[in-house]
Amino acid sequence: MTIQPEKPWLIVRLDDVRGRCNKQDRVCDLLEEYGAPIHLEVIPEDLDEIGATDLREENSRRSVAVLCHQHGYRHFNHGTDGRRCEFGDHRGFENQFEDLSAGKEQLATLLGETFEPIFSPPWNRYGKTTLDAAKAAGLQGMSVLWKEGGDTHPQFPIIPFTLDPVRWKPTPVHQPWQRTLEELLDSMEKEGSAGLQLHHEVMDTDDFDGLKNTLAELVNNGVQFPPMGDLLAGWRGF
Repeated sequence: MTIQPEKPWLIVRLDDVRGRCNKQDRVCDLLEEYGAPIHLEVIPEDLDEIGATDLREENSRRSVAVLCHQHGYRHFNHGTDGRRCEFGDHRGFENQFEDLSAGKEQLATLLGETFEPIFSPPWNRYGKTTLDAAKAAGLQGMSVLWKEGGDTHPQFPIIPFTLDPVRWKPTPVHQPWQRTLEELLDSMEKEGSAGLQLHHEVMDTDDFDGLKNTLAELVNNGVQFPPMGDLLAGWRGF
């Protein structure tokens, strides 16, 4: 099931995290400035002890929650149809369960309480067996860039994200931030919620300024920023 909001909200998540870096810190500084929880989608196989220590310290020093989630396992392309994906029905239940379990154990060991067992599939691709495997691995839910008609699971909640503002081809570039703001506000007006994926590695100075202005305008519009875990805790089937 996809989570339906009780009140309008926006969640921002930061993908492809491997530890800390300057660009990531700049995004986190902005989220903290505007009171938004920091959701970091961490690639388990790319996280080492040093990176994990940095992320745990982030959670200690910030005035907002820093929550680390499981972004796949290796962020490896197992696609067979020309589309990049790490997870999907073509891999079967057992292979996906093995990867998800290993990734969850890795993050739980390295991050401790900073790890929140919420899954986000690389490239936003997954299948029905992925949901079965994620639930069996002990993950509590999933966030994904939602597409109408996407697979759901009656006992595994999905937090729908609505916007990835990066245009990836031919060269990754952010769409105009005014358009991003308008799309987020439109989604919240129609659906009561929105989810924004960010990729700090492709952001430049103009993008940091654009994100700052976007967050300021959202706060001025009374937008709430709940932690993903709170949404899952309040989830109910329907």
